[in-house]
Amino acid sequence: MKNLFALLICCFIMSSCNDRHCLFSVNNLYYDSFPVDTAITPDFAFSPELSGSFLGMSEYDGMLFLLTNKMPGGPIQVYKGKNGEYVRRIGTIGRGPNELLIPSFIGPSQNGKQLIVDPSARITALCDLKESLEQGIVCYDTIFNRNDEFMYYFNNNEKTISLLDNVFTLKDMTVDIIDTIFYYENDYSRLYTYIPVVNFGLNKIVLAMSHKNMLCCYDWSKDIKSSVSMIYKDVDNDKLIEVEDNYIFPKYEFYRDITANSSYIYTLFAYNERYIDENTPVNYLQIFDWNLSPIMSVTIQENLHTLILSSDGANIYGYGYDNKVYVYENPIIKYNENINGLSK
Repeated sequence: MKNLFALLICCFIMSSCNDRHCLFSVNNLYYDSFPVDTAITPDFAFSPELSGSFLGMSEYDGMLFLLTNKMPGGPIQVYKGKNGEYVRRIGTIGRGPNELLIPSFIGPSQNGKQLIVDPSARITALCDLKESLEQGIVCYDTIFNRNDEFMYYFNNNEKTISLLDNVFTLKDMTVDIIDTIFYYENDYSRLYTYIPVVNFGLNKIVLAMSHKNMLCCYDWSKDIKSSVSMIYKDVDNDKLIEVEDNYIFPKYEFYRDITANSSYIYTLFAYNERYIDENTPVNYLQIFDWNLSPIMSVTIQENLHTLILSSDGANIYGYGYDNKVYVYENPIIKYNENINGLSK
């Protein structure tokens, strides 16, 4: 009976992947190491005085915008990224104009615009971070249809990519990269959680899978799919594993977060058993190029769950389970300096 059930699951997966945009139908590449394996420590850390729960973090022009859900400290508090100095509070909590109730920062800020989704206040909008900082209220650049509770939204002033109802949309062309194979269809749990980043210059979107040891890439201009997995040892029995394919109850947590610029993809990799003690630090900053070639693995002792890249690419900001913000120098800078030095 168990074998029959597994066979049915496999048949469902294979039939789902007949779609031309299903990322599970690609020939996956495997790597067992990174060219560079190193470690970093934070330049400094600070504890923001949030009156409510941490809901998200964004950065623009050296300022960190932390999202919370209670007054008087919310909904957005701003700190200087270079030293953690408190700057000001933005906005109030409520249902009125420019107010928020239970908001979320969705995806990275782009050109000083941050997508905010707040179903309770029926708001889906791009927040102008610069103007909001100057005026002390939540200033919207674009307000979308109230029913469009985007999971992700990317734009470069020429193109937009949005994720709504598991469908990525690029301008007038629907690119249904994700289909229902990524979800366990009941109210108990999602099958796979994924986090995307976009490179408009290369026409690529990359997904980091939370409970699958895989990064998936789609080039929408060439209709080319690719994916990569690192090979690790099972934390229980020291057995080499490539990709965990437990479609009902994923055992491991892999990618916690992902951020990127035009040159590199930065992933926060945990490789933890799910539901273990959150105070156990098992974090790696794994850096790939946009061809999904591994560049660098960086051990981070701090137990982080959120990762963002500064707009100038000089720093990496992490938010930890200990409710601290950690600031790191981007290790790729020294890597490139060494590469350039060797080439001279």
